[in-house]
Amino acid sequence: MGEKVVLRVLDPGNTKLNLEKLGFSDEQKQHYLDALHRQQRLILVTGPTGSGKSLSLYAGLSLLNTQVRNIATVEDPVEIHLEGVNQVAINPGGGLGFCRFTSRIYAPWPGCTDGGGNQGRGNR
Repeated sequence: MGEKVVLRVLDPGNTKLNLEKLGFSDEQKQHYLDALHRQQRLILVTGPTGSGKSLSLYAGLSLLNTQVRNIATVEDPVEIHLEGVNQVAINPGGGLGFCRFTSRIYAPWPGCTDGGGNQGRGNR
C-alpha cells in the first residue's frame, strides 16, 4: 500500500548511444535498422520505465544524424542533447504542445501530412 516513486537517473554525458550495447537480439537490431533506413518511417517504442525506450530512440537518431539530414524532434522533456539535431521540449502550459510544434516543423513542406499526435486540448 501507499505511494510508489520511480526514479530514473540518466547521465547524458556518460551515455553510450550504441545499438550494440542496448541488448537487442540480432533479429531485433536488424528490424530496427531496417525501419530507421526506410524513406518514410514511424517507429513506436513501448515498454516499462527503465526498459531502454529513450536510449533506443536516441541511438537511432544518432545513426541517422549526418550533415545532410535536418532532424527535428519534439520531446517531453529533451533527455539527451544531440549535437546537430533540432530538439524542442514541449510546454503545454505555455501553449507549446506537440501539435503546435509538429505543424511548425511540417510548414515548409505543404504536401507533408502530420500523421498523428495527441489532439487533446493541452497539446495544441
